[in-house]
Amino acid sequence: MRGVNLKMCKLIKGLILVLTIVLVSSNLIGCSSNAKPTIIEPEVQAETVKNFIQAINEGDLDGVENLLASNATYVDKTVEGDEGKTDKREEVINIIKYMIDNESNFTIDSIVQNDKGLAVVEGRVTSYLTKLAGMNEGLRYTSNCEILDQKISYLEYVENEEDVNVFNNKTEGVVGINFEFNDGDVVILGCAEGMPAEQSGLKQGDRIEAVDGMKVAEMKHGIDELAYRIRGAAGTKVSLSINRAGNNFDVELQRE
Repeated sequence: MRGVNLKMCKLIKGLILVLTIVLVSSNLIGCSSNAKPTIIEPEVQAETVKNFIQAINEGDLDGVENLLASNATYVDKTVEGDEGKTDKREEVINIIKYMIDNESNFTIDSIVQNDKGLAVVEGRVTSYLTKLAGMNEGLRYTSNCEILDQKISYLEYVENEEDVNVFNNKTEGVVGINFEFNDGDVVILGCAEGMPAEQSGLKQGDRIEAVDGMKVAEMKHGIDELAYRIRGAAGTKVSLSINRAGNNFDVELQRE
């Protein structure tokens, strides 16, 4: 499971987006705990994983905490070969909270036990970011899972390279705007030279009030959502509603 940043697929940070569960014994991951997991029947593994994912889908953070072992560890593996790891339970909980906040929803296609006794989980995950990108079926994920005393002791997220590449292609187009939230307003700090925003005449101090008709004030996910609504596939267009010193106008930009 994972969190989501502006690249999303180091996500669900924060993107986009995430969220694969690998539960591994202390011998496999070097946990400080000396407890040795007992052999877990596939049915018990599957039930624990299903309950955990259901808790995330329902936004039940208490349920998530009840299913995490005291030595819970999270590992995030990306298609670029990066690996992030935390063995602090509170940090793992915060990562999952970030998933919930980003409306992450997991489906399970299969759960099988491999020759190491780990449950291999495959399915898809959606979030508000995948929906903005038009990927309504979400991103595929794969997890290896092990349970310690019917609690999750280790979570590893492994990205699906093909789906991540599709997502990146759908969100790589930009218009060259640098902006920030300022007292509830989104203020343009500057425009990159030669990029569509500058060529359209946008300038420092302009306020962005809506993107393709969606008002900034109605965006539940703040500046991250705004950024991804402005982004899109290269060659596509985006319409911005601008307020300049009390004067309102719209500008259509082609993403590059």
